[in-house]
Amino acid sequence: MDTWKTYLHCRASMEPEEIRADLQHLNRIAEAVSIPNHTSIRLLPAAVRTRIATLPSRFAVDPHAMAAACALHGGEVAKAAGEPGLSVALFTAVVAIGREDVTAHYAVEAYRRLKGLE
Repeated sequence: MDTWKTYLHCRASMEPEEIRADLQHLNRIAEAVSIPNHTSIRLLPAAVRTRIATLPSRFAVDPHAMAAACALHGGEVAKAAGEPGLSVALFTAVVAIGREDVTAHYAVEAYRRLKGLE
């Protein structure tokens, strides 16, 4: 399943476990396009790596943002399904995606939704 189909499946699904599987797939894709995972970059000394700009993504949308949106949807679905533990895990996953420039909006939204679970 390609990235966009995985994302659409995640957003349309009402099954928490399917959403979790989609999120794992999206996270793997997002990790694969991140700069630290490019073999050529990892061969350079750390001092040089920190000075290299992030390589451009070949995607029209950012896979990190897709994963964050999927996790937020999954948290809501898990909450509605009576699975608060999974809901917390999925909302918390938004923060763990690890790209502040992409996920700042999503992190604020995840925090707001976590507070709503209390």
